[in-house]
Amino acid sequence: MTDEVRSNHDEDTMFSRPTEKCTKLCCRQARTDRLSAMLDEGFVLTYMTSYRQRKMEWLSAIDSGRMRYHSAREESVRIDSQGDRAVLVGRSIVTATIYGVRSTWNLQLTVQYERRSGGWSAMEAVATTF
Repeated sequence: MTDEVRSNHDEDTMFSRPTEKCTKLCCRQARTDRLSAMLDEGFVLTYMTSYRQRKMEWLSAIDSGRMRYHSAREESVRIDSQGDRAVLVGRSIVTATIYGVRSTWNLQLTVQYERRSGGWSAMEAVATTF
């Protein structure tokens, strides 16, 4: 069951089915070039271990196969936006192999977005469990 909250049509288009889009890019197509275009140059992903991984390090790990996302099933998504800023909180069941360890996690990803001249950019993401 997916719980989606959206505030307007622009956000509907940008944030529609975020887990599905990320899974398609990371898992099925390994299209980090397209994923890169969605992330700000200063993007940082903070893991539940508190490790802060910069954009290029994360994308490089995906490209090299050190991080391999096998599947993700979206459980819920909440989007709150105000002006040129938005916060997406998504919960997914994710199966991945991370640096040689394959597991399934109940992940909550909180992503901060800003609207720029080229559209929405992910500025920061924080991964926790639920």
